[in-house]
Amino acid sequence: MRRTITAAAALLMAAGTGAGAARAQDDAIPIRFAAGSTSDTVSGSLPRGGDQEYVFGAAGGQTAEIDFTSDAATAHWTLVGPGGAPLHSGMTEQQDDVVVELPRTGSYRLDVQTSDPADYTLELTLPVEIRFARGGTSATVSGHLASGQTHDYTFDAGAGQEATVDFTRSTGTARWVLAGPQGQPLHTGMTEQQEHVSVPLPETGTYRLAVETMDAGDYSLRLAIPPA
Repeated sequence: MRRTITAAAALLMAAGTGAGAARAQDDAIPIRFAAGSTSDTVSGSLPRGGDQEYVFGAAGGQTAEIDFTSDAATAHWTLVGPGGAPLHSGMTEQQDDVVVELPRTGSYRLDVQTSDPADYTLELTLPVEIRFARGGTSATVSGHLASGQTHDYTFDAGAGQEATVDFTRSTGTARWVLAGPQGQPLHTGMTEQQEHVSVPLPETGTYRLAVETMDAGDYSLRLAIPPA
């Protein structure tokens, strides 16, 4: 289950980390997504007491989904926003699967640190928000997926609404999955019906929709959410 960290809560949890935010970023590694991609994975090895900085750009209102694994229990990551605002600290218990709200447009600094020698892998995902035109109740997204690639989307909805998805693809292995605000699966890639599906939305919040494939191909997905 993904846990959402708000900027306000992170400020309380990460108080005192401002000094780290002021460190020079000359040795930071940029995280750049491939064309059309919404995620990227970085990995490395750190010596005892080592750290590695990464930077990425994002827009205010986006969410960053961070999945972190390491063979050392002391390895952790921190996230600092534009202007040095702490968003996630190494003291935060949740490290492996976290969603962080990004408050401002600009450059974000992500720092992997450890007390013991560590190998680590970190996947950063910045989903694209699906927005309806003013007064509209539907929107269409489309794209090209390379083999094994995933495109991630989010949308907001209220409890009791229903999402209808119309999905077309050029390859039979393309699938879409839908998860609720708490990470609960609402539609999986194992579901046989993919072309036209209506899914009841159980609570108010941000939903995640991902399109994935084993084989390269094009897709088009129409999302409709009538008023409750």
